[in-house]
Amino acid sequence: MNPIKRRWLKGHAGHPLNERCGGRANAEMAALRKRMSPAQLAAALSEFNRTNGSTPDR
Repeated sequence: MNPIKRRWLKGHAGHPLNERCGGRANAEMAALRKRMSPAQLAAALSEFNRTNGSTPDR
């Protein structure tokens, strides 16, 4: 059996381009929430996952 080693890896928090992308994603989600009901958002996510072979993060 091989031993498991833990190593800290720096994330992208604080990186200017990552922060910009996060801001844009949050703004788009806020706009979608204004235009769509929770049921419509759930249906859109379901359709996206179905057509892209993705599964929800649960």
